[in-house]
Amino acid sequence: MNDAMEEIEDEVDEEAEDMILLGLRAPEFIVRRKSCILYPNDTFFIYWDMWISLVLLVSCLITPVNFAFQDELDAIVWYVWFNYMIDMFFFLELITNFNTAYSNSNKDLIDDRK
Repeated sequence: MNDAMEEIEDEVDEEAEDMILLGLRAPEFIVRRKSCILYPNDTFFIYWDMWISLVLLVSCLITPVNFAFQDELDAIVWYVWFNYMIDMFFFLELITNFNTAYSNSNKDLIDDRK
């Protein structure tokens, strides 16, 4: 495993040396992250999207049950709280979407709330 990592590092070093010999430099990107903005490449989004997908799947499965047995289910306290929690997660998803940066058609990252 270490041999493979060393080979990759050697290849990267050789590519960097080749670029220097040609008088080229690797582009340097300075990304200034705004506070309270979520960026699409954050690992948080992988877990958040999986969680919201699961909540959406559960919501799709229990919605017909809610329509069919609404009066009986309203008497079960934990089930009512469960539905409130699902609603809360969808509200948090809405807030998350309003505070997320996105890419426009030119692949520029837009992190302005306006």
